[in-house]
Amino acid sequence: MNKIGYIIIFAALVILTAIAAGCTSTNANTGSNAGVQTTSDPTNPAANPTQTAAPDTDGIVRDGNTVSVYYVGTLDDGTVFDKKVKGTDTPLTFTVGSGTVVKGFNNAVIGMKVGETKTVHLTPDLAYGEYNDQLIQEFDKSIFGDADLGTFNPGDTVYLRSANGIFPVKIYSIGNNSVFLDLNHRLAGKNLNFEITVDSVN
Repeated sequence: MNKIGYIIIFAALVILTAIAAGCTSTNANTGSNAGVQTTSDPTNPAANPTQTAAPDTDGIVRDGNTVSVYYVGTLDDGTVFDKKVKGTDTPLTFTVGSGTVVKGFNNAVIGMKVGETKTVHLTPDLAYGEYNDQLIQEFDKSIFGDADLGTFNPGDTVYLRSANGIFPVKIYSIGNNSVFLDLNHRLAGKNLNFEITVDSVN
């Protein structure tokens, strides 16, 4: 079982700014950064520019609309990695084109109507990107503060905090004086499938 709960405080961790682009999510995503950089997962990327023109509100999703959706996100093997279910969860609400969800999720809702359900398949380039070995980074053990590293193992999850928020990362390996952390998003390199239902459009 992965240990979750330690928060490592960084004054600034620039590399995480780039990683935080994905579906939104803290539920992912969480989810959920869905996408699915929350923060649920389908959600958390830098995708399209925010629209400034007032969008139409005829129930059809367009760039600039604020849309609320329910969704189920699965991997190709059927594993559910994130979901927002009507009657159980609050819907995911975002502004289309604002870059708060991954590109493929954002594009999928455009043209949908309230009450409509769509299933989409996203390749990594439309989701959290390909897995990048260069995002395995070495850090001095001092970033863990007083935490006892003897209680951690490779594969355990820890959280990093920067000016851009809190991000879950995995411990890749532990050396005598340093720790290698895998800063890839947990869904990097994976195909994602979403069943999306539009609940409201404003």
